[in-house]
Amino acid sequence: MTREPSTPEGPPEGPLGASSTAAPPPKRYRALEDGGGPAIAIVDAPNVVLRLVPGVAVDVTGLKRFGRQTIFLDGAYTGGPFYDNETRQYSLDHHADCVRAFTLATCEQAAVVLVQGIPIAEGRWTLVVNDPDLDALLAAWVLMNHEDLRRDGWRLLKVAMPLLRLEGVVDAHGFGREMLAALPDELLEVQSGHLESLMQPLRVLKASGSGETAELVDLVLTELEAIDEILLPPAVRNRGLGAKEVARVRLRGGRIAVLCASRVGIFEVEEQLRVRYGEQLGLVLLD
Repeated sequence: MTREPSTPEGPPEGPLGASSTAAPPPKRYRALEDGGGPAIAIVDAPNVVLRLVPGVAVDVTGLKRFGRQTIFLDGAYTGGPFYDNETRQYSLDHHADCVRAFTLATCEQAAVVLVQGIPIAEGRWTLVVNDPDLDALLAAWVLMNHEDLRRDGWRLLKVAMPLLRLEGVVDAHGFGREMLAALPDELLEVQSGHLESLMQPLRVLKASGSGETAELVDLVLTELEAIDEILLPPAVRNRGLGAKEVARVRLRGGRIAVLCASRVGIFEVEEQLRVRYGEQLGLVLLD
């Protein structure tokens, strides 16, 4: 069934952070196993896949093995941070071949490349992580949620930036230098609490000494959902989960066509996609 979306009616989406009496939302992230090792994607917009490759250290000779549209996060590439717009391969890092004190942490670099216009909505992208620490997971969260963070004048990215900035400072300079994040005292206290709650499961797993892949996948799924809980309003967390996005293509004039699989009807799917894509939505194909 195909449908060109109608003009939306009714009141606009509620204010950011509005309360919801609905049941707890289903999980937005799911584990994948496609022969290339464990991976994770968002259920309703799976064009960006987070691939967990514990211990991998890719050098320049190994870049071709990963192909186009690959982003190496926080040390998965052995050299310094790089941007290759021709191959669409990028390394967001602040460890090797850079001045760490003056180089943004990986999560902040992810926000920068998103704002600068990395074409992450075009085709399938792979994020490679060798050690899922909080810096890498926040970077992955930013890139996996690119559509929502870009909407409405970057409204949700503005909400996320204090936490990203604080994690960037702590990851680069350590605790005790949080003032470099330049957050007001009250906001700093709130974001420090969020940071602590997100770091605790990572510390527990590290202290256990377990490196089992299944446990890492479960941890990453839990952390991504926890980040959602902190940074996304209920309206975003709840919507779109009845329609699994299978494919998306860019049409002339900047609009998009979306192929979805769903057990609900075309009108419900259109409403969910309209929330995500707004006026960009040009055509819906429903399986």
